[in-house]
Amino acid sequence: MLIERANRLLLVVMCAQSCFAQGEYTYPVASFTDIFGTRHTYFLHQKSATHTELLSCSGELVVPTMYNPSAISLLPEGLGFSFLENDRIRVVYHDMDTRLPKTISCDERLYNLGLIQWINGHTCYLHAKRNKQFGIFQVTVNGEVSCLATSDTHDCMYPSTIEDTLFYIIRTPSDGESQPQYAIAQRPYLPELCHAPELADFEEWVKAMLTNDTHEAEGYALPADKSVEQIVIDFGSRPIMFLSMICANQGFFIEHPVTMDSTSEVLPLVCHYMHKTDRGWVVEPLVTFSVPMNLVLPSSPTCFYESILPLLPRYKNGRIYYVEGTLYRGLQGYCVDLTTKVSCLADGEFKFT
Repeated sequence: MLIERANRLLLVVMCAQSCFAQGEYTYPVASFTDIFGTRHTYFLHQKSATHTELLSCSGELVVPTMYNPSAISLLPEGLGFSFLENDRIRVVYHDMDTRLPKTISCDERLYNLGLIQWINGHTCYLHAKRNKQFGIFQVTVNGEVSCLATSDTHDCMYPSTIEDTLFYIIRTPSDGESQPQYAIAQRPYLPELCHAPELADFEEWVKAMLTNDTHEAEGYALPADKSVEQIVIDFGSRPIMFLSMICANQGFFIEHPVTMDSTSEVLPLVCHYMHKTDRGWVVEPLVTFSVPMNLVLPSSPTCFYESILPLLPRYKNGRIYYVEGTLYRGLQGYCVDLTTKVSCLADGEFKFT
């Protein structure tokens, strides 16, 4: 599994401080036990705003220096890991004789790829653009693409699955007179799905779905049409991103400004907590925090190659961990308890294990 999410966040704080104004950073991105029982920890070494390396604890290259890895995602059960580079998904399996990544060649043109989440050793899902619209897609290592959520009227982004439900953010573009609109939606999801049924099998597949016989229906993608999409939270014109579900009735996401002021020292953000009650879903602002603009602004020579990704809040044991700071003060780790809603310094809460 990934480094304990809270641990990883503070280590970003610790490892980035010494080179905060030079644009060179080293921070942990994954910690896991592989299929042979060996423990590994990987670090992303950002040599410049345009060049990254993936290193082991001993400082050895994990993938050849010709690659610029980012957005590291672990496959289940220590099978390997993936990363994004130039809008391509590249996978390294630990039982391979070579560390040369396998490049997934999708059978559909996808671009502007989002974070990858692996279902098993051969299937993942993510948001991406297809035909100028963001949708949520399932991709196999053989390049087979299935659409899980799409719409002609809005973008579907930041997917997060819990059991048999897919949660995601929808963004409806501006009509020229009003601001874009944002909401959180859900739809049914089968973890075992693989690709859409052949036309000859479609009637049997529909029967299986109508009778809730998921065993017969597994291996097939649910219809991606709008009819099964259910809005659970309407956020209006307030922009939101990076939905992360904790369980079937809890999650959190980030609200960001409508426009980014490049002259500002910091980027203000709000972490919202969502939870389901007997009366439906409830949303409350959990914490307001700011991160240094120079770390996330693409035009900044000292920005993170992964932009805001290393600074995103993380969940662990009933708490949300986050960082706040400025270019001159540096970064400080904090945590907020989801029960008491009390925020405090996170010093001493993080142990690298």
